[in-house]
Amino acid sequence: MFDTSRPTATFPEPIRQDVDGIPVLAQPPAGELRGIWLHVPAYELSKEEALPVLQRAARLGYLGVSFDPWMMGARTIPEDTDNATRRARIFANFRRNFWPILGQTAIEVPRVLDWAEAEFDIHAPVTMSGHSMGGDIGVVAMGLDKRITKLAAVVGTPDWTRPAARDLETQTHFMDLGQADWHARFFHDALDPMTHPERYAHGPRIAFILGGEDEHVPRNGAERFRTDLIERYGLDSITITYLAGKTHMDFMEYDLWWDEAVAQLQAQ
Repeated sequence: MFDTSRPTATFPEPIRQDVDGIPVLAQPPAGELRGIWLHVPAYELSKEEALPVLQRAARLGYLGVSFDPWMMGARTIPEDTDNATRRARIFANFRRNFWPILGQTAIEVPRVLDWAEAEFDIHAPVTMSGHSMGGDIGVVAMGLDKRITKLAAVVGTPDWTRPAARDLETQTHFMDLGQADWHARFFHDALDPMTHPERYAHGPRIAFILGGEDEHVPRNGAERFRTDLIERYGLDSITITYLAGKTHMDFMEYDLWWDEAVAQLQAQ
């Protein structure tokens, strides 16, 4: 499911902590700590499956931090007995079931950062990455918490409505995204980045890294978001990189996008 191909360096043992009911995993670096790198995993992935990303961040001197998104990993509900069952339930009404996952997880990011800063006595600008669903969440969190100054949103979108999204398995059939109920609409109206551009007026660094052949997460969401912020605020802090020939599931290999993410975030 996920890539662990790079050799593992010698690190301190990962730290596992329950932070007000949020299961957190932290990978300290072997040497001097230069900052926090928070990674939000993709849909159906857990914080443990994010460990290869945290180790890559630790090699750069960061404290790598991840946590289980709401209803994922250790927070999986009894109804979701396996990934196929969960996927069938969520995709039966995508907006009703998926939007609360995005929203609840995004508002937990500041709490996780509070814990990391206090636990490791570090107060520095935060770097963030998010994979697929985690990229969607990362864009939201960056608009809420100005401690996050750099974000790599990998096959993620700032547009929760996902117009023209296609199914994950074949990427040929347009998805029936369903209708949001009050609960889901509350999260959308409060947090959707496309409808809250003012939260990004200060110009945080966002690098969208997208698949050139990805039809599951519509690529024009990032394009419209960047254009809107340029027109409103004259920002030049958002970039979009397409990896030619790559589909959504290709990004399950972390080595495909990690070096590009680091290069993009170090460019500014």
